[in-house]
Amino acid sequence: DRIADSTLFTELPRRCSVGEFTDGYGNSYVMLLNRDYEKPLSAELQMKGEFRLYEVSKTHGGQSVIADSTHVIKLELAPGDAVLLRVQDAKDEAFTCEYKLTE
Repeated sequence: DRIADSTLFTELPRRCSVGEFTDGYGNSYVMLLNRDYEKPLSAELQMKGEFRLYEVSKTHGGQSVIADSTHVIKLELAPGDAVLLRVQDAKDEAFTCEYKLTE
């Protein structure tokens, strides 16, 4: 898809890919990937509005607030690394999500 179709971003740095997702409850997520497998990525991504950002832990899936109200995502990714963030309108009340698998 084209970055012009993004609901969150105006442009992306070179060698950075983004996926925008929504879960079944309407929560928005972005996965940001450093496609360069040799060089780290250090960049700031401008967003279309003010958002609260939650980082989703790679080890246990828990969420923690990394920015309460921002229009910029500051990225520091190792070669080939990615990060999953939940994005929430900064005006909305903060909350974390927990997902459990059921049979």
